[in-house]
Amino acid sequence: MAIPLNLLPFLLGMLVSWIPRRRLAAQMRGRAITLSSYLAFEARMTWLPLVIGMVLAVCSDVTEILPSRYTEWLKQPGVDLLTALAFIALTSLVFLPKLIIWLWRCTPLPEGELKERLTALMRRSNVQARGIMVWGPRGSGLLNACVLGGWARFRYVLISPALVDELDTEQTEAVLAHELGHARYGHLTFLFVMVLCLSALLNPALDLLPRNWREAPLVEIGALMGFIGAYMYFFYGTLMRQCEREADLASAELLGTPAPLVAALERLAQMTGNIRNVWCWHHGSIADRVAAVRQLSSDPEASRRFHAGQRRVRILFTILTVAALGIELYNRLP
Repeated sequence: MAIPLNLLPFLLGMLVSWIPRRRLAAQMRGRAITLSSYLAFEARMTWLPLVIGMVLAVCSDVTEILPSRYTEWLKQPGVDLLTALAFIALTSLVFLPKLIIWLWRCTPLPEGELKERLTALMRRSNVQARGIMVWGPRGSGLLNACVLGGWARFRYVLISPALVDELDTEQTEAVLAHELGHARYGHLTFLFVMVLCLSALLNPALDLLPRNWREAPLVEIGALMGFIGAYMYFFYGTLMRQCEREADLASAELLGTPAPLVAALERLAQMTGNIRNVWCWHHGSIADRVAAVRQLSSDPEASRRFHAGQRRVRILFTILTVAALGIELYNRLP
């Protein structure tokens, strides 16, 4: 019962925040969104990472109470790190996409002109996926699309019905092409690598703290949270903004023009409270994205250099992550 009780204040805080958000979403969409449907959808969107965390915590507790003859192998140097990496990789590539499809109650996109056009777009992009799924009920007010799964065999393309309702067919194609760009250029795997790099850098970061800081638990936790915040905001956020620009460019290249994507972005900015010039730490502002995709798509040489630069960043960051994990594993060996 300790874990649920510890999570209770956090869960109650989320529940309280959803109520005014539902009212705001209804005002921006110009249509009623029932409280029950909105809360149910937000709960399904949010409780998955909590469940995964609880499962890991329970597994850790179980290994502590089992007889040592069953868990002795887990205490070998480096085994805990390798086990955690294997669990994270298997969960992210195989189980998580299927679980999310079930948890979010996604259904296959109905047959019709839209599905035919989006399927043809996928074929032109050379990005493979298990299917295009409808993401959430119309009553949820969700305006979004995404690609789940770094491995084609377990990859799904998700699109919300509210997004389809608000955009015309070409704009919907442009949004889907943007999401396919994330898959085409390996951004989903890159996201996984960035999280692994953060986990590998936590212990070295703590080792840099003065000894008297490490002896004070609250100070150590504060320093750790500060490091994670700085990594996410300055490093992870910068790289993700570049990934968004590359996906925008991929959409323009796939459709032959940036106009449908620009129109979709401008429409979504207007619908969500006129946020065109509002800067987001992991997406940037819509104004900046529109300017970037127009400039890059109009200059083939600049586009080529941008893609090449992004590819070098991904390769170097992967090398850095492998090196950091190797050092962490070496430090755990006797």
